[in-house]
Amino acid sequence: MSEDYQKIEEYFLKTFGLTLRSVYWGEFHAHTCYSIDAKGMGARCPEAAFKFARKPEREGGPQLDFLALNDHAEMPSRPQPTSETDQDEHLRWVYETYEDAPDPLWQSTLGISRAHNKEDVPREAERFIVFPGWEYTNVKDMRIAGSHVGYGHKTVIFQNLNPTGDDAPLPDVRYAAGTPLEPGDRSKNAPTPAALWRRLEEHRPSRTERIGSALTIIHTPAKGGVKINDHSSDVDIVDVDFVRNIEIYSQHGNSEGPPPGHNKNLNPKDRFNEISTNDPSKTVRALIHDKWCENGDARYRFSFIACTDNHMGLPGYMGKQETMGEGEEASPVDAISDHVMAYHGGKTGIPAKRKVRDALWKNLWRRHTIASSGYKIPVLFAGEIKTTEHQVKPLLMGDCYEGEGVSAVHLRAIAPSHVVHYKNEYESCDSIQKIAVGIRRIDLMIDGELVDSFPGNILDKVIDDLDPGKRHFIYIRVVTDDENRVWTSPIYIGKPERSIR
Repeated sequence: MSEDYQKIEEYFLKTFGLTLRSVYWGEFHAHTCYSIDAKGMGARCPEAAFKFARKPEREGGPQLDFLALNDHAEMPSRPQPTSETDQDEHLRWVYETYEDAPDPLWQSTLGISRAHNKEDVPREAERFIVFPGWEYTNVKDMRIAGSHVGYGHKTVIFQNLNPTGDDAPLPDVRYAAGTPLEPGDRSKNAPTPAALWRRLEEHRPSRTERIGSALTIIHTPAKGGVKINDHSSDVDIVDVDFVRNIEIYSQHGNSEGPPPGHNKNLNPKDRFNEISTNDPSKTVRALIHDKWCENGDARYRFSFIACTDNHMGLPGYMGKQETMGEGEEASPVDAISDHVMAYHGGKTGIPAKRKVRDALWKNLWRRHTIASSGYKIPVLFAGEIKTTEHQVKPLLMGDCYEGEGVSAVHLRAIAPSHVVHYKNEYESCDSIQKIAVGIRRIDLMIDGELVDSFPGNILDKVIDDLDPGKRHFIYIRVVTDDENRVWTSPIYIGKPERSIR
């Protein structure tokens, strides 16, 4: 360990109380047999999905610290089992157990989630924190999951699995965009994102509470093409009390996009699992540059997250999604048409002083996140603002500085020199390979442009030529020897047109 590394490590510990061991891993977008499309693909049901999420890496699992299962809200409340598979036996049990509930699958999800939530155990390594949630789907002109506009997809997640006291209660049903599959039932409808946020009003931050208890994370902000359903988001509709995070990577691909104003001209270092899009202006770099840098809209100071969007009941799975056979214990088999995603899945890292629910939620809401294309590579990134009045203001990734007179920004980052990964293509213990993947470089990204690259796993650089009359966002990409990467959330500098939370 070099002296420079130790200095940066000490800085993060002294300034923020964090080390690389303070980064916890999970995801906020995975499906089970409770999603109508995943059920048709032979996905595992929630019980097995939770077991897989906690499975040790050396045994072929992702060994996550936290998880939200996000099954589609459009699944009919009481679909008729059609065969004698394990899935259908489980669904029969759900409808018998929650016969009187308005949304039996949601109530079943909550019950199974509570059974697998292990946040009160003494040993931190054994804790597993479950955040309840679902996927809100709004595809253009899709009858049961969309609207004539097509506002895009969002994963809805809640802070509390067991609300108590003054906590906002969890809803009785999952709110969906389109007409539910049960004719005449409108109790679940939220045809626009604004309608969804009205449904979640109780979870909005109050005047005394600065942190809300629900989030709606933007999924595949720019996905679309000639032969692809338009998953892209209407990025002009954002409520900062609920939309604070944007997905930069999933098994659909990398949504970072090209530099602002450069359409599809990518630097070779930018090329990595690019998502298919017919509107590059909705990719992450271009979107933040336009809305924040050019227009000063503070609602678009997003943090970055990554997920799998796995439809096999395998949350955190880094292999490519393929169709499964029937039954909960089936393994991925050969690719079949649209059921195969383009790339492998990602994960989200949240730095926190302790692995407890409130600490993870607080830092997710405050935008202190990193997004990985799969490997659990902890990264810490910060910018120390120095003003013309000799003031110093440290910013952790995701933080914002709205003051004036910025004379310089001292950027610091650390990552491990390599990561140990247990590669497991088909969930067979016989196929697990232990591999070490090195860190090749750190890319410095300022206002959506790749301005420099630094070999190795540390960054210690002073930027003293930022235009003080403009707004900026700065983040880094940590790139491995095999071209996988971790994105940190940006630090944001500049005065918005209108101040918000």
